[in-house]
Amino acid sequence: MGRELAKEGVSVEAIYYCHHRPEDGCDCCKPASGLFWQEVKEYHIDLGCSYLVGDKLSDLLPAHALGSKAILVITGHGIEHSRLINEQDFKPDHMVPDLYAATQLIVSHSAT
Repeated sequence: MGRELAKEGVSVEAIYYCHHRPEDGCDCCKPASGLFWQEVKEYHIDLGCSYLVGDKLSDLLPAHALGSKAILVITGHGIEHSRLINEQDFKPDHMVPDLYAATQLIVSHSAT
C-alpha cells in the first residue's frame, strides 16, 4: 500500500494495526478506539478536523466516539454496508463511491 501511495506522491507516516483476535477483548481492535488514541498522542492530531474512511460501518464506529467525521466508501464491502445504514443507529457523515472521492471530499473540506 505504501509503495502504491508513494507512486502518487503520498507519504504515510505510520500504519497501525491490531495483532489480536476479536475474542481477545483488546482495546485496539476496531471498533474499539485504542489505536486511534495512540495515534492522536504520537502525532497530536486534531480529531475534530479528522476523518475515518472505511468500507464497513464497523470501521467507522470510532469516528463519532472520537469526534471525527466518518466516510463510507462504496467499494469493497461498502455497497453491502450502505444497504444496512437505515437499520443502524450509526450513520456515516458522508458516502462516496471510492477512495479517490473520499480524498477529494476531505481536501475540499480542508480548503474551506
